[in-house]
Amino acid sequence: MSIKIHQTIADRFGYRLVRKEKMVEVSQQPKEHLKLLLENLHINHVLDIGANTGQYAGMLREIGYEGKISSFEPVQSCFDELVKKSQEDSKWNVYHYALGKEDSRANINVSIATAFSSFLTPNDYANNRYKRIQASHTEHVEVKRLDSVFDNITTPREKVYLKLDTQGFDLQAFAGAKGCMERILGMQSEVSATAIYEGMPDYLNSLQVYQNSGFRLTGLYPIAWDEPSMRVIEFDCYMRRM
Repeated sequence: MSIKIHQTIADRFGYRLVRKEKMVEVSQQPKEHLKLLLENLHINHVLDIGANTGQYAGMLREIGYEGKISSFEPVQSCFDELVKKSQEDSKWNVYHYALGKEDSRANINVSIATAFSSFLTPNDYANNRYKRIQASHTEHVEVKRLDSVFDNITTPREKVYLKLDTQGFDLQAFAGAKGCMERILGMQSEVSATAIYEGMPDYLNSLQVYQNSGFRLTGLYPIAWDEPSMRVIEFDCYMRRM
């Protein structure tokens, strides 16, 4: 039986055939892993929580993802940049608020390097390592639960992927998705092995929370190291609902 026929049968049941050697190659590349995960889950709507200035959305287009993107960013200067970039992409919507455990308003520390902006306070280790993590000012921003806005930004038939990168606030944003969790087929989160914010959960705790909600790990990639000690600072973890 030809590969084409096998793939046709697999497609009918929602699967994709991948050669073993290709799977090994893909597993070693985070972007390729994400591309494969999105394709296998037939994702057509990515929720980009903690969008900063749109780096993740840009990367999605680079790897060939053509579906909808909804980006959430509370920091004013970053949101202004998102608005400019998204105007050229009809499938990219942007929202000017943070996602959290409850609907509220809160102060966010806007770092000199805005990618470090967080509701949490950088610890001594981070201040010594990352000079531009220091706050230039704070902003009083709107925070919403994802499940309070989910039906307004998605449609019932969409296959949704959740991306979390909120500088220590991922579990809070995840807790606010309890009411729409069954609609989320895959997710990724930046998890901490060496804390850089006060009160930041570690990766073991984060993975346990995600697993308890029905997700299973498909990939775990270190994205920052402490060079002298070779300690991992943060991982990007990729998961799917099982």
